[in-house]
Amino acid sequence: MIHPSQVLLGEQNFRVMKTIEGSSTATYILGMGGVFRGGLVNEAKRNMYQKHNLGRNQIIANVTLDETQTYILGPIIYFKRNFFFKTITIH
Repeated sequence: MIHPSQVLLGEQNFRVMKTIEGSSTATYILGMGGVFRGGLVNEAKRNMYQKHNLGRNQIIANVTLDETQTYILGPIIYFKRNFFFKTITIH
């Protein structure tokens, strides 16, 4: 449930509750497999929100998205993509 709130960052009318994060990973071999970027981003975000239910007067703030990619070139071309969402909850 979403609760309306007003946080004024110029004033100290909030406190940081905790940091939450979510991630998703896809593996591609010879360019096959995994899912497209948008699906991975949504999966990481969904994973993050499932780890924390917002309480009354809590909101998500300062959301960041990090993407890492790993390539291994050898007999088989291997590609791995990771997405990490990280944010804080404030009250």
